Amino acid sequence: MTHPQPPLPGPFDIGPVGYTGDGVAERAHEQGVSDARGGILDTWSFDPGAPPPHLSVLQAEEGRVLARLPADDRTRMEVLRGRIAEGEAARATTVALVADLEAKHGRAVHEADDVRARIDALARDDERRRRRGLLREGDSHEDLPGGVDAAGPETARWEGPYTAPPLPSRLKQVLLIVLVAIDVPIQWAVFDYFHGDTLIEQVLSGVFAVSVASIMVLLPHLAGYLYRGRHTTGEERKVILTGLVLLLPGLYLAAVLGYLRARVLLVPPTVVNESGAVVEEGLKSAAEPLHASDLSIIALFVMLLFITSGISFLLGTARFHPLRTAYEGAADARDLLADRLADARGRLDSICARHAELRAACDRLEASAQQRMTADQNVVRQTFRTARIRYLDGVATGLADAKATEAIAELIRTL
Repeated sequence: MTHPQPPLPGPFDIGPVGYTGDGVAERAHEQGVSDARGGILDTWSFDPGAPPPHLSVLQAEEGRVLARLPADDRTRMEVLRGRIAEGEAARATTVALVADLEAKHGRAVHEADDVRARIDALARDDERRRRRGLLREGDSHEDLPGGVDAAGPETARWEGPYTAPPLPSRLKQVLLIVLVAIDVPIQWAVFDYFHGDTLIEQVLSGVFAVSVASIMVLLPHLAGYLYRGRHTTGEERKVILTGLVLLLPGLYLAAVLGYLRARVLLVPPTVVNESGAVVEEGLKSAAEPLHASDLSIIALFVMLLFITSGISFLLGTARFHPLRTAYEGAADARDLLADRLADARGRLDSICARHAELRAACDRLEASAQQRMTADQNVVRQTFRTARIRYLDGVATGLADAKATEAIAELIRTL
C-alpha cells in the first residue's frame, strides 16, 4: 500500500527570521494515530531495516527543508553588493569631478592673482606719477602724505572694486537716443533747405537728417569705447587709432553742419510786396533784430554739435578699466568654482561615508548569515527527529499493543 503524501503547510516555509518548525511534531503524531487505526501498520511494521513508510516521508521532508535553508541572505547580499558597486562608480565619478574642479579652481585663482598683480602695478605707477608731480610743484619729502616715514610707491596697491560703477547700459542707450534726437532737427533744417516741399523730397530730408545725426553720435561713441579698451591684452592698436582718426572728419562734419545750420537760420527774411514778388525786408541777417552777430550764431550751432559728439565719446568711455573687468570676471569664476568644488567634496564625503556603511552592513550580514544558517539547520534536524518520535508515539497510541509498544521503543532508540 502506498503511504499517502501529506501536504506541506506554512511551517515548512523559510521566513526572514529563520526556521521555526511549528506544528510539524503535532501533525506527525496525528498521522501516526491515523495510520495505526487505519490498519496501515501492525505489530510487525517496526523492523529497523524496514521502518514505517511515513518515517521515510519525514526524512525526505527534512532534506527538502534543509535544502531550502539559505546558505546566506542571498537577496539582501545581492542588493547590498549592487549598492556598493553603484557607490564605487559614483565615488570614482565624483573623485574625477573633484580633481577637475581643483585644477580649474587653481587656474582661476592664478588668473585672478595675475590680473590683480597687473592692477597693483598700475597703482604703483600712478603713485609714482603723483609723487613726482608733488615734488615738481616744490613740495619736499616731508610735505608728502605721511611725511618722510610714509611708505613708498612700491607698497601702493589697488584700492579694490569699491568705486562707483559706470553708467548702466540702458541709461547709455537712452542718452544716445536723446543725443540723436538733439541733432536731428539741426540736420533737418539743413537738408530741408536744399530740397523742395514734395513728399519724396521731405522723406529724403528726414532720411538724411536721421542718418547724419546717428553717424555723428555713434562714431564718437565707438571711438570712446575702443579708446577705453586700449589696455586690453591683444587689442589691435591700429583699430583704436582708426577710431580716433575718424573723429577728425566727424569734427569737420560737425563744424560744417553747424555752420550750414546757422547760415540757414541767418538767411535774411523776405516778404511778398503788393505785386506778389518776394523781396527782402532790408535786413542783412535774421539775427540783426536780436543784436547778435552771425559769428555767435555759427559758434552756437557748431559748439552744440561738438558737445553732443563729446558727450557721445564720454559715454563710450564710461565703463570699467579692462583690467578691472578682467579681474571681476576671474574673481567670479574663481568663487563659482570654489562653491562647486565645496559641493563636490561634500558629495564625495557623503558617498564615502555611505560606502563604508554598506561595507560594514555587508560584513555583518555575512557573519550573521552563517551563524543563523547553522542554528536553522540544528532546529530543522531536531524538529524532524521530534516529529519522527511523535509519529511513532501516535502509532503506539493507536495500536495500544504491548509488543508493538516495545518494538516502537527499540526503533526510537535507533533514530
